[in-house]
Amino acid sequence: MGKRKTSWALLILFTLSIIFLSGCDRGPQKKTDPLDIISLQAEEEIKSEGILLLEYSAKYPQIKEAGNDPCLIKINDFYKGKFNEMNEKTLFEAKKMASEDFLSAKEGGYEFRPHGLGNTYEVTYNDKGLLSINLYEYVYWGGAHPNSFWESAIFDINTGQKVTLEKLFKVDKDKAIEIVLTEVRKQIEEKGSEELFLYEDALESLPDSFFEEDFYYDGKDIVFYFQQYVIAPYAAGFPEFRIPVKDIPYFQ
Repeated sequence: MGKRKTSWALLILFTLSIIFLSGCDRGPQKKTDPLDIISLQAEEEIKSEGILLLEYSAKYPQIKEAGNDPCLIKINDFYKGKFNEMNEKTLFEAKKMASEDFLSAKEGGYEFRPHGLGNTYEVTYNDKGLLSINLYEYVYWGGAHPNSFWESAIFDINTGQKVTLEKLFKVDKDKAIEIVLTEVRKQIEEKGSEELFLYEDALESLPDSFFEEDFYYDGKDIVFYFQQYVIAPYAAGFPEFRIPVKDIPYFQ
């Protein structure tokens, strides 16, 4: 009897592992309606001697109706992992740096500027089986301005998997990147680097400047972007380049 119970337990675990690793598949029963998105949040102010050292605020998305749905759980777990990493490892390092800078300022007799760490998010599309989310992360270490970083993902809610660059263009990754950069070059040449506030060498640096996951969906276009400082100064923000979905094989 003990061996039989063990065998059944192993079979169940094996079946569940296949479901989660494969990203699940609903077959003909596809979800298409918008999802209800709620937030995981954390806030904290770290002080020493009554002085604010670090202000922390984190906010990550969660799908409210995930329930036992393995596809939606997979997406929730992706953001829970990021939330936990921010609350533990990243926040710990930020507290340490803020404390060290505060002591240095105190010993050196100069003004300490409170540090900042956090993020928020935006749902750029949530319909017809797709969920596109941008994470906006920032850090401030007392300089002239905070530094920001964007992180994006488009999910197929019926598989729990990301829609990658390869899936968008139905080619391998290198070819997909080539397609994107060709379109970006075209748009820069049409408008001019000065009008877009780009560095003079922006065109030449494109192959080393684009990250393959830096794109999102807004319902009309796939928007490809570049991180701050990569091809443009801070004041230019995050340069964006749009390709209409009618020109993208995934949507055909």
